[in-house]
This record gives sequence, C-alpha cells and structure tokens, in this order.
Amino acid sequence: MSLASLGYREVESIVETWTKKYQYHISLLDSKPNEVKYFSSNPDSVEFSLPQAQQPVPVATIRVYFTCTSQDELNITFRFEKDCLIHSTGKTIRQQ
Repeated sequence: MSLASLGYREVESIVETWTKKYQYHISLLDSKPNEVKYFSSNPDSVEFSLPQAQQPVPVATIRVYFTCTSQDELNITFRFEKDCLIHSTGKTIRQQ
C-alpha cells in the first residue's frame, strides 16, 4: 500500500473522530514532479463546513493541512489554516 493511500485512510480515521456536526472533504493538493512543498505528502487538505437548508453554500469554511511521512512507522502532523503551530496526532492541545 502506498504512503498516499495509507495516509488518506489514517487522516480519514482521525477526522471522523473530530466532529459529527460538520461536513468535511479530504482533498489531495496538486504537486509537480520533483517539487518539494512544506506539506507535500497526500492527503494534503481537509475542509470543514456547515451547510444548512436555508444556505446550502457555507458562508465560512476552515482547512486543516496534513503531512504524512514514514520511516519506521506512519507519522502524521497537521496544522490549521493561517496557523503556524504544528500538531502531532498524539500530541495536541485540543481537548477531547
């Protein structure tokens, strides 16, 4: 299984535990061959929104950017848009 597939599944399982209220969409950001971006591993982005019957196109959304790396085991870090604090899956200040 590729790192992208493994990362996608792991990110999906993490995000599922975060909310039952908001909808989310996992996107793979395009990268050019041999291009190194800070958040270059896939999946790259999860966008959360709260569409409503009166307003199906949400007024606001928030993105969370993930990085998946693998040496001996899969390591996933993430940050919220416009935030420079990088969280690890086992080490975050988010309350359960």
